[in-house]
Amino acid sequence: MAADDARGATGPWIALLGFSQGARIVASVLLMQQTTPARGWPVFRFGILLAGRGPPVALDPARGVPRGVVGAAAVGAMMAAAAAGAAMTESPPRCGPVEVVRIPSIHVHGLLDPGLHFHRRLAAEWFDARAVVCREWAGGHRVPIKTGDVGPLVEEILGMDAVTGGCGWV
Repeated sequence: MAADDARGATGPWIALLGFSQGARIVASVLLMQQTTPARGWPVFRFGILLAGRGPPVALDPARGVPRGVVGAAAVGAMMAAAAAGAAMTESPPRCGPVEVVRIPSIHVHGLLDPGLHFHRRLAAEWFDARAVVCREWAGGHRVPIKTGDVGPLVEEILGMDAVTGGCGWV
């Protein structure tokens, strides 16, 4: 972000977009922003999560760990087990009540994605339903690339920009 600004970019940072594990990071950053704002960080108005699964992770434990968030080590152990051939059936256990993301978000799920239930679970359990827009498309675990799939997503992003205070130039 600093490099982009240094090259002359002048607009605000308004949203984060992440695919797969990147979507987990989007959820984690939004939750961190909401629970422990940091000086010098941009304030993101919304997030776009494509084929993302939970749980969010504590990115900076020194700033505090939101309620119910697991440490990155627990998620890392789960991913290592999956890489070794173990079935990924559940997310790591949560500790107590969950702090949900109230910052608006768009969740994009491929109906042919074998992890679809995990993606739906992230949206349902870790995000406030009043701030979530969920779109599903006829694809697998990948980013939509066809015009018929991308067009509605672009419209959703432009709409989210407008309702979160944007000027319509995203």
